[in-house]
Amino acid sequence: MQPAAVASRGDPRLGRLFCALHNVSPLAIGLIEVPVFGTFMSKKLTPGTPAPRSAQYRNDATGYEVTAVKGKPLPPTPGRGQTYTVADPTKHKSGK
Repeated sequence: MQPAAVASRGDPRLGRLFCALHNVSPLAIGLIEVPVFGTFMSKKLTPGTPAPRSAQYRNDATGYEVTAVKGKPLPPTPGRGQTYTVADPTKHKSGK
């Protein structure tokens, strides 16, 4: 059964059950969207890409988060074709 088919049936329990049975993050199949500054960040970053800003980056497939510093490459992912998105931008007092 495909994740999209489970999520589209309307019962959120089916999506959570699918995630539990298949060890998949609800974030990875689109059951959860994470807001960033009031909008939904959709820019996908591949491993090895320099981080555009210092932030916590979430692996879209596993849901795990890593900390990346601006300009440093994002770490490898456990599987092929996995990407990162910004989960929580770093808050600091820059410019003072």
